[in-house]
Amino acid sequence: MEATRCLRDDHRVIRSVLDGFERALGDSDRARKISREEYQPFLDFFRDFAEVYHYRREEEQLFALLRSKQVIVPGTPIALVLEEHELGRALTPAMAEALERGGDDPEGAAAFLAHGRRYLEFLRKHADKEEHCVYGMAERVIRGRDLEALLAAYEEAERDPACQALRDRGRAFAAEVVARYGLSALPAAPAALPQGEVAAGPGAKDVGRQEPWLWRDYASRLAPDPGSDLAIRVERALQSPAVAMQRAMLERIGRRIEPAPLLWRMLPSGHLRLFFPVTGASDAIEKGTVVALVLLYDLAEERPLYAHPVHAGPGANPLLQHLSGPMAHPKAQEGGNGERATLRLLEHKRTLWERFEHEREELGPEEAGRLWRERYGWSLVRLYFCERCAACRFGSPFLEGSDGEPFRSTGSAVPEEARELQPGESSQIAAAVRASEPWRIEVAYAQRGGFTVRDEPSRVEALGADWRIVLFPTDAEWIEGGTLVGAIAYFHVPSGETRYASCLSAGPEAETLFLRGDTALGLPLTDAAARGAYAAWRAQAWSSFWLDELELGLHAASRRWLHGYWDALGRLFGAGSAPVREGRSAD
Repeated sequence: MEATRCLRDDHRVIRSVLDGFERALGDSDRARKISREEYQPFLDFFRDFAEVYHYRREEEQLFALLRSKQVIVPGTPIALVLEEHELGRALTPAMAEALERGGDDPEGAAAFLAHGRRYLEFLRKHADKEEHCVYGMAERVIRGRDLEALLAAYEEAERDPACQALRDRGRAFAAEVVARYGLSALPAAPAALPQGEVAAGPGAKDVGRQEPWLWRDYASRLAPDPGSDLAIRVERALQSPAVAMQRAMLERIGRRIEPAPLLWRMLPSGHLRLFFPVTGASDAIEKGTVVALVLLYDLAEERPLYAHPVHAGPGANPLLQHLSGPMAHPKAQEGGNGERATLRLLEHKRTLWERFEHEREELGPEEAGRLWRERYGWSLVRLYFCERCAACRFGSPFLEGSDGEPFRSTGSAVPEEARELQPGESSQIAAAVRASEPWRIEVAYAQRGGFTVRDEPSRVEALGADWRIVLFPTDAEWIEGGTLVGAIAYFHVPSGETRYASCLSAGPEAETLFLRGDTALGLPLTDAAARGAYAAWRAQAWSSFWLDELELGLHAASRRWLHGYWDALGRLFGAGSAPVREGRSAD
């Protein structure tokens, strides 16, 4: 968490002031009057500490580094919180103007209170988005030398006297607010990074030795409050016969059930889902190692219905794999999103195990096992809470949902070089394809699935003297298995006919059309080496997509996959030939 430790500490200071601000707003609401002397220091804090000192540290250090790594693209969480920084800076002047009109004026006081509550809600949710989504994402990306450079940038900025003054005034005011309103004591600033904790050097060694950001971030949110109904049910579950049987078997092999739940959620079916970590003397895991215990607690009968072990490996519990089976309920979420979330977990487990097997060779079994647990814990949170990246588009379980509509990005996922088509023959062929009956059939098929095929092709390639391959992208921005991402037409030059057209979809499998077109349909093929490389890319890229989806969010993962897909098609059809140019063929 070193990449964001100081920013998280800023949030603790800001939250303390927001708690006091909420108390003050409540007092003023009851008194129906506001005091400039009371609220001006709050506004000064929001402007100076939150919107200058804190925002600048994010924008000029953390986000600048992420931008250089091309993590910030339209629709991703970081792009969203950057937009919210500007929104926050626009809200404080409205509060200041209302404060000027306030005092004994009831209308001015009401306006200030309304603006204040809006700002309070905004800044709390904004901090949640950053901590539970953006910071976690940054910690997955920034390692090794990048992390050392970021920490050095933080330190350099802190040496600026103006920066120090903003920090010290802000912390002093927060301590004053805590004392004035009887709040919990402000936490101390985190200790400096111990020497040698960050691993420098290239490649896998950049991973370093960091504590799991997911479990640490969510521990306070997921732990049941002592004496609450949830805490009582957790205790009953741990003492039930179902858990006792599992505990006895695990203790025989030196493993134990941890009493603090890794994850819990009240399901709409009247059940409580509980996950308890299972640990042992070592973090090293192998296929089949029990890493958690999952329970289903019946709220009406106040008892657990069952307790099942959760195993490490590429496969999920068989009950999850059969979505319509008699034991597949209750799902983690309601409706269609429950099925999507389950399918997403199946992909996550498979790809996480592939990553684990690779890292076990490079990092050793202990470190690889620890990282697998961390990522698997996050995949469970995504299973139970993420509604297709709604709200912050990354799937924070503690943010309210939205309408679920995707962001519409302004750029294109098609590589620029693939779209630089020459006028002349290529445009004439594209026009002929669009006017053909095979093409109309495919476009109508895509429309039935809710996809629109673009009018302009991304590539026109020559295969021999007689054939042209015309590739068109669709408007797909989110992908999953089966998403239509493009369409292809085979144009026969001597006859001037579009002989064949087909839609192209996302997934791990290479199109049979491209691999066996000559024997399947009598269509021309590229050389065997290019086909083999393309098939290998498809399999590898699908695993990478699901890892990106887990760690960066669906929108960013989709853009990465789509960009790679069009590049791979360019290499497949461009092998041994060149794009058609005006006045000549590639032959």
